[in-house]
Amino acid sequence: MNRVAQHPVQAFAAALAAVAVLSIMDAVMKHLVLAIGLFAVSLWRAVANLFFSSALYLPRRRQWPSRKTLWKYALYCGLGNSLKALSSHGETFGHMMLNADPD
Repeated sequence: MNRVAQHPVQAFAAALAAVAVLSIMDAVMKHLVLAIGLFAVSLWRAVANLFFSSALYLPRRRQWPSRKTLWKYALYCGLGNSLKALSSHGETFGHMMLNADPD
């Protein structure tokens, strides 16, 4: 039987680093939303994600998917983002209605 070497200190350090990075990212995003607005932050985050994912993907890239696959993905993303926008607005509106004074 092969046994995999256990490295609990490395696992703990990786988890701690992940929590630190995500906490810093959360603080930066909250600050930016207050400073420049939600739409601008969403746009900047998308550009940053494109940059970082391209840096990881491009050195190992394969051929592009077919046009049909890209079109399906674009529709999927558009539908998902539309539902997120509607859901977020609906939750905010519902919250306002629940806290409204009935008199």
